[in-house]
Amino acid sequence: MPKKVFIIYVLLVHAFVVLVLLKSDFIGRVQTKFGLINLKPELTERYSEADLKPELTERYHAMIAYHSMMDSNIPENAIIFMGDSLTQSLPVSAITPLGVNFGIGNDTSLAITKRLKQYSSIRRAKIVIIAIGLNDLSMMDPNEVIKNNENIINSIPPNIDIVFSAVHPVNENFYKQQGRSNERIDQLNSGLKQLCSKYSNVNFINIAKLLKDETGNLSNEYHIGDGVHLNYYGYKIWIKELKMKIEEFK
Repeated sequence: MPKKVFIIYVLLVHAFVVLVLLKSDFIGRVQTKFGLINLKPELTERYSEADLKPELTERYHAMIAYHSMMDSNIPENAIIFMGDSLTQSLPVSAITPLGVNFGIGNDTSLAITKRLKQYSSIRRAKIVIIAIGLNDLSMMDPNEVIKNNENIINSIPPNIDIVFSAVHPVNENFYKQQGRSNERIDQLNSGLKQLCSKYSNVNFINIAKLLKDETGNLSNEYHIGDGVHLNYYGYKIWIKELKMKIEEFK
């Protein structure tokens, strides 16, 4: 009898451990780390692995699920922010009390085009603010990113105001990623500014010159030490400029 009890106990303990692992994102993190996550079949038929880079992780899908739970309860005239890790870390409540942060780390312009259609709140928003493009530059030409951004514009109802925030410079002494040079960032921002000028409901804001040092790099005053992500002082500048732009709409 004691032996049977012990066996049942062991089985229950193992079942509990498995349940905890399934409920947590531990398995997803392990799969992501060792490259064991496969693309969804319906996506692989239409897109390349490079296009779907952000969507290869469980974390990305978890963020989409989190946004979906928020989406239906977002009130009218909200100001929605979309972008990559720089946007995800942006304290939008410091910019506007109506701010909603839909930023996701590692996001790209193509991924935003796809997930944009999942948010019903976009159709009742006052302003959609988009900051995207740095991750794209490792995979595509700046002109291709511009085309993706135009698709983003066309995916948003024309009665909604849109603000594109330029891609921030990087510090090339710290941050050296293929294709993500300040020269290509400047090229992208120049094309993005031109694109925005074609639409009456689309605005452009470029704070690159406020973040650059005398060499054209992201100033050491404004990044956390990796040459790309902003620190308190960098975000302070961006927040101030975004607040000023939103005030113009009033």
